[in-house]
Amino acid sequence: MIVPWMPEEDRRTADEVRRFAAELGGFADVLAERGMRLGYHNHAFEFEPLDGMTAWEVLLAELRPEVELELDVYWAAVGGRDPVAEIRANPGRIRLLHMKDLAAGAEPHDAPAGQGTLPFPDIVEAARSTGVDWYVVEQDEPADALDDIVRAFRYLDGLAR
Repeated sequence: MIVPWMPEEDRRTADEVRRFAAELGGFADVLAERGMRLGYHNHAFEFEPLDGMTAWEVLLAELRPEVELELDVYWAAVGGRDPVAEIRANPGRIRLLHMKDLAAGAEPHDAPAGQGTLPFPDIVEAARSTGVDWYVVEQDEPADALDDIVRAFRYLDGLAR
């Protein structure tokens, strides 16, 4: 099960993020008893300055290892981070990647993987070398959801071979 969002009231301070991380640990225990796993999916706000660090850094430090991280490479880039560097800096912690691209242009907008500006060959290589288990293909605002998924899947499948 993936937690897709951190509520605003849980991310105003580093201490709130720490409490959120502890809460996720409790949920992970409940799910583990039922044979399920828990993960967390980022957005751009996790990379904004927060009490001298970022929410992402707090999560990395505070989340128990059994809470898996799903790095959304698009939102990491929108948040000013290099997705490849984040993957390489956290081997074994990032277990899933949300693979959507950053469209060219002044305003951030997602695109199917391989149709924008992110270095997907490097992302896939970093993922292979650091223990990423899953790639998730989905977009926030697709032009044609099925067509975009097929294009992204075919592109990523070609990289994975």
